Amino acid sequence: MNGSIYVISTYYHAFISCVKQLVNKENADILVTRYIPESDILSERLKQSGLFHGVYLAGDPAEYIPRNKIDLLINLHRKNAEMLQPAIPVDLRGYQTVNIFHDDTWVAHYLKDCRIRYRLIEDGLDSFKTIKDTPFSYMVTKRSLVSAVKRTLRIGYVFSGFDPLTTEIEVNDKNGAVIDPSVKHKLVEVPRAPLLGMLTDKDIEVLKSIFARDIPEIDPLRSVLLLTQPIYADGNTVSKPEQAELYRMLVSDHINADETLVIKPHPRDETDYSAVFPDAVIINKNLPAEMLTYFNINAKKLIGFNSTAMKTVNADQRFYAELNEYLQKIRRTNND
Repeated sequence: MNGSIYVISTYYHAFISCVKQLVNKENADILVTRYIPESDILSERLKQSGLFHGVYLAGDPAEYIPRNKIDLLINLHRKNAEMLQPAIPVDLRGYQTVNIFHDDTWVAHYLKDCRIRYRLIEDGLDSFKTIKDTPFSYMVTKRSLVSAVKRTLRIGYVFSGFDPLTTEIEVNDKNGAVIDPSVKHKLVEVPRAPLLGMLTDKDIEVLKSIFARDIPEIDPLRSVLLLTQPIYADGNTVSKPEQAELYRMLVSDHINADETLVIKPHPRDETDYSAVFPDAVIINKNLPAEMLTYFNINAKKLIGFNSTAMKTVNADQRFYAELNEYLQKIRRTNND
């Protein structure tokens, strides 16, 4: 049986997988899914890095949609596994450890369909502390008769450690993790700061070779760095134009005439910020925010709606805006 494999669906997942490989030097493979923008480029760079024994790029399959409740109860897991299996170019049953960062992706469903045990690694830095305030709050299963029946009879899917197939949940910090008490014994704390502190200069060069994009020059004394979120894509109650207006308001509240706006869009954010802010410096959205410090991108001010990625960026001042506050501003403006 092979060692371990990482299943990744964001650039953060890729970054953490690479860091763990650089530090631990395990016999590990990696499966790149097409949730990741430019996944083919990332896959090729991971191969060239030599960090992983095998680098695999998954397909982009459709999942099985049950016709009715009886079909859901009887056929979901078998038929879904049959549909998904051709998109996975490696046998996930052949690993001692399968690491996955988000267990409501199609690969996670496949693992559950096939009863393959897996380790769950937090989706973002301290994401289990903030999950209740995100569109993914539904994934934190609460103990109830309904959830117990779903889990026992394998009706659909359960998440965030509640699935008995989840062997461990790896987090940066256990304190404040929003996890059902019945599965808190699965929490394993692996602090990220000491892990990153173990990277050598050579390791950092490897990371740069994997994640580097065109890096603009930034004046740290005059820059206001905006980290965006895919607010519309994540299903919040805003339209694409309203998302742009939210960021116009946020920038207006925090920038002065002598400062330069620098924008690092989220990889899943499809907004063209060069049209919204014609004078802004735009950083390639597929550069992980965690890599900004390694390219000496520092800011006078850092702004954004509350995001764990903001903790990883160097800035003299940080302004964590509340999304609901700005949503209310939008609604008041629209009603006037």
